[in-house]
Amino acid sequence: MTDLAAILAEIDELAGPPTIQRDDVTVQMLMDHWGVADGTVRTWMQPRVDDGTFETLMVYDPASRRSVRVWRKR
Repeated sequence: MTDLAAILAEIDELAGPPTIQRDDVTVQMLMDHWGVADGTVRTWMQPRVDDGTFETLMVYDPASRRSVRVWRKR
C-alpha cells in the first residue's frame, strides 16, 4: 500500500504551480526600480518577451502566499 501523502507530494512536485526562483524579477520589483505603474511594466517588458530574452509566467510566491507575475531570463 502506498502512502497518500507521498503520492500527493510527488504530484505537487511534478504538476503543481511553478514556484518563484531566486533570479525571477517580479512586477513589484520593476515598479519600484522604474517608479512606474504595473501596466507600464508589462508594456515595457513585452518586447523583451517577444524577442525571447525573457519569458513571463505566473508563479507561486511562498513568502507572500500568492501568485505573482515574474519575468525569467531565458
